[in-house]
Amino acid sequence: MKDPYILIAAGAICFGNMAIAMMEPTLPIWMMETMCARKWQLGIAFLPASISYLIGTNIFGSLAHKMGR
Repeated sequence: MKDPYILIAAGAICFGNMAIAMMEPTLPIWMMETMCARKWQLGIAFLPASISYLIGTNIFGSLAHKMGR
């Protein structure tokens, strides 16, 4: 907890996930009410975020391991 780099990384992850965390419960309801979306469209709305998370963790995890601190 004394390392400032870990605190900065933890804060960035926290703020980065806040947008997705707020959209997950509200976006499907809004899509059903305003756009009359089907069930498969509700799931597809979160596909870009899931794919970017999958790619990002694999790329930046291995990159950070090679670069070190």
